[in-house]
Amino acid sequence: MAISERKYDLVFLLFLLFLLILFKYPSLNLPYYWDGLNYIAPTIDKIYHGEINWDLLDSNRGHPLFLPFFIAFLFKIFGSSQLIANSAILFFSLLVLYFTYLIGKELFSRSVGIIASLLLMFTPIFFSYSAMLFLDVPLTALMMMSIYFSIKSKPIQYVIFSSLAILAKELGVLVVFGVLSSKLIKRDKNLIIYCSPLLIFFLSLLMNKLLYNQLFYPLNASVIHIIPARNLLNLLIILKTMFFDQYRWLLTSIFLISFIDIKKIKVIKNLRKLIFYSAIFLIALISLYNIDFFTKFFLNYYPNINIYFDTIKLFSPLFSFLFIVIILIYKKVIKFITDLKYSELAITLLMIISLLTFIIPVAARYLLPSLPIIFLLYSFSINKLFKNHKYLVLVIVIVIFSLNYFGNRSTEGFTLESNMEHIDLIKTHQLASSYIENNFPDSVVLAAFPQSFELKYPYAGYVKKPLSVATINPLPNLADRDKNFSINPGDIDIYYYSPQEHSSKQILDVKEQLNLTLIKRFEINNKSTEIYLVNK
Repeated sequence: MAISERKYDLVFLLFLLFLLILFKYPSLNLPYYWDGLNYIAPTIDKIYHGEINWDLLDSNRGHPLFLPFFIAFLFKIFGSSQLIANSAILFFSLLVLYFTYLIGKELFSRSVGIIASLLLMFTPIFFSYSAMLFLDVPLTALMMMSIYFSIKSKPIQYVIFSSLAILAKELGVLVVFGVLSSKLIKRDKNLIIYCSPLLIFFLSLLMNKLLYNQLFYPLNASVIHIIPARNLLNLLIILKTMFFDQYRWLLTSIFLISFIDIKKIKVIKNLRKLIFYSAIFLIALISLYNIDFFTKFFLNYYPNINIYFDTIKLFSPLFSFLFIVIILIYKKVIKFITDLKYSELAITLLMIISLLTFIIPVAARYLLPSLPIIFLLYSFSINKLFKNHKYLVLVIVIVIFSLNYFGNRSTEGFTLESNMEHIDLIKTHQLASSYIENNFPDSVVLAAFPQSFELKYPYAGYVKKPLSVATINPLPNLADRDKNFSINPGDIDIYYYSPQEHSSKQILDVKEQLNLTLIKRFEINNKSTEIYLVNK
């Protein structure tokens, strides 16, 4: 590599770092949120305070412990704070973007790498998670690094980072299977070396068998379902999230259209073909527009399936048009995707989609490892279709993406992670927690998750001192799952409620026995918290 090229790569790395700090700095001091609050932060806190034992696996919900140990190590150096933990995730976000750029440059061109990394940075789902304490951004970074070193035929570096990917989260094994399949097809001479990270995965299965008498952590295994009707609908939701949501349908359309050779299309000159494609379009349009007919057949599997069917109905003209485009260009797309040059990307993406089809429900962050691959495909099509105007298209798409950063949804908290709406929820919870701590520091507070954790654990970033909380965790780990928890309504002084909470029937039953008076309410963009005084 020429020195000037190395300098260019370094400059672009610094540019990415500058953009991340510029746009994400306000998020670095935010408190922990949802799963980060539920099990990652408690696990880090235990390691930080020297509580290292086998119970850490249960504390971390059976997930590998690379990230908790990594952040606990940083806490030992810089002190324990949300700033350090969130900055660590931001560092992994930088790695995701930079290695997306490097892969794009290696397989396509420098401009493809630049466009892919910048589009990925500003797509709402990645932008949201890029400084949040979850396992999925580190996993994505390590998977992309593994793919890059596989493409560069550097097996030692590949083994290191693919092993770390498995130690970050179990799904990291997918990159090993993806790369291994690619190397088998290419008849690579270092096949045994590329297999070696599987040893770590098999050791983790053995450890689970010894600890839990199951190959997989029981609570994680419980979300895997093999029910064809549910899996089919889950696949629909996954594909919608990957290729349609947050204006990604624009980029998906560009990708498909980029394979059309306008000069060679002679449909207009051939009356039979014109009639055939028109008929296919009308059939697709009528079928998709009336898809809500099937709602009643799937309500038992997905109570909110009507929302997805309504979206399909609304965009039925676009989907019908793209269906015609797919018929015209599917051979070219298959030829492109099956090119051995891109096999690591294509097979890994296919494996991610296939596995997630059986995980119900699928949180938006589970899809993060697929996004760099998808955006490389999008960037390739933009570079091909727009050529001299590709950077103008990049800017336009980023502006369009920004329209979806915020909103006024009032759904359960974990659904708000897919864009920056979760910040509104965090702020209302900060206000409520501070109000309770300042005005009722000695009271017993009835609260569901996540408010219960926010009030009990100062390291979460919501209170300065732990408050007395009566709760029943709806998401207990194995150690607490079989314990009998009960709440005495007579002990409750304050009831703290949020429409976005993950509640339990037991808490709602206790609430019904209380004589409550609303004393404070906070609301930001339809996310709210309510504080009630118990009249005794």
